[in-house]
Amino acid sequence: MSVKVIEKIEDIKIRDHEQIRLKYLRLSLDMGCCKGLRWKLTEWGDFLSRSKDTAVLTEYEEIKGKAEAMYAIEDAHGDGSLLNLDHPNVQSLSQQKNPPWSAKEIAAARTFRSQYLGLVRVRIKSSRDENSSCD
Repeated sequence: MSVKVIEKIEDIKIRDHEQIRLKYLRLSLDMGCCKGLRWKLTEWGDFLSRSKDTAVLTEYEEIKGKAEAMYAIEDAHGDGSLLNLDHPNVQSLSQQKNPPWSAKEIAAARTFRSQYLGLVRVRIKSSRDENSSCD
């Protein structure tokens, strides 16, 4: 195999690894799993930050920004408070013999939801109402 073919194969492998890692970072965001998000960013951050693909770098920076905001909320409301208890993966993993979240983290998620989820929905709805027209 020529050097160019080998380099092309390596570039494809790198892009695949970048996309797989971004996929799992997005999944952690959707699940509200700060614990998993923190681990993945620590383990994969250096690799993603060296990407040659500007779209990868942009998404990585966006994920980092969202993660920092999530960490701040969990610092204030307790570990696990942002877990998306409706997410199928959270539900499935919570039913395992050794779930990745403690009872305390699940309780923090329930408490946070009961106190704040309704407020978030009201704000979203009212901003939609203000920006919509009935022509």
